[in-house]
Amino acid sequence: MNNFERDIDYIRVRVEEAGSIIPFLNVGHTKPKGYSSCWPEVVYSWIEAYGWNESKIPRYTPTKKEIDETEEVLDWITDMAKYCQVKNMPYVARTVCYGMIHYRDTGRRKNSWRKLGRMFHCSHNTAKKWYEDGLEIIARQQNSSLCSKFGCGRM
Repeated sequence: MNNFERDIDYIRVRVEEAGSIIPFLNVGHTKPKGYSSCWPEVVYSWIEAYGWNESKIPRYTPTKKEIDETEEVLDWITDMAKYCQVKNMPYVARTVCYGMIHYRDTGRRKNSWRKLGRMFHCSHNTAKKWYEDGLEIIARQQNSSLCSKFGCGRM
């Protein structure tokens, strides 16, 4: 393998890192700025204050570098969906998008393969194969763009 080539394991790691960052991105609020709920703030009594309410866990804030890397991975996926001519490309791209999101603390996927199979009306094995195919397509596209940029001797 050439120094500039990216293998599928590198792509898988980058996609899964991006999938762990996406849930923490603040997309925005549903209300316009300056507006809030018309209900008054609830004041709890001292009796309800201990143990009745869930404690607030501080939210993880991704760094600028992590956000940039996540945007790069999302660009890879949109490029894959735009420029690749595969029979099931809409399903492949959507499976990569849904399959990459996982919980940062446990490493478990948010959507299991069976759930993805139900979403796309296919078996879980087909959903997993589409995910792997998507990663392979991204790796091929990255290698071809790197080879055209740095001259790997291929193409």
